[in-house]
Amino acid sequence: MLRTLIAFSVLLSGCTWCSASTAELQAKLEAAINSIRNADSAEPTLRLQLADAAEAYWVSFDSRIPALTADENAKLDRDMFPNGLGSIHDAQELVATINSAPYALRKVKEFSSRCRERHQDLKRNAGSGSVDEILGWLRAVDCYDYTEPAHYLKGAELSNGRADGPFKMQILGSALQIISDEIADALSHEVPLPR
Repeated sequence: MLRTLIAFSVLLSGCTWCSASTAELQAKLEAAINSIRNADSAEPTLRLQLADAAEAYWVSFDSRIPALTADENAKLDRDMFPNGLGSIHDAQELVATINSAPYALRKVKEFSSRCRERHQDLKRNAGSGSVDEILGWLRAVDCYDYTEPAHYLKGAELSNGRADGPFKMQILGSALQIISDEIADALSHEVPLPR
């Protein structure tokens, strides 16, 4: 039912995210990663190229996750906390709510929105060789562990829960490796930090 409702709302919205497929965006992200991998260093222009590709990936990812309505959020909150925030709740009912499709949809939307915002912030400083760039890459790191979004995508009935599902998350591990190795190394030589 939820999947049908989501598909119908995407159809009505005009499908603004359909201009680039996830396979195309993943290929652009992979090309940016390979450019850094094949270079002597993660120079500023290559970091900016990766930030651009990553931002496009996360903007598309987030745009394909429908948000719950205010009423759906309120109902979910009531189901989780029937006697108010912080109240004692029947454990079985709470587990049922946490395992529900609306809860999974809320969690994956929170994740995708956070990653979209972090990559939009990163793009403003990528290639600058500044402390703000370091912080931007650091904040982006948790977006590259796909286990949480894969779990919630499956729970929300938007995916099969695998990295190779419709959200094409196979490249995320490579992106994490590039950020934590090549980009961190390049920035450690570019940015004067107090020792």
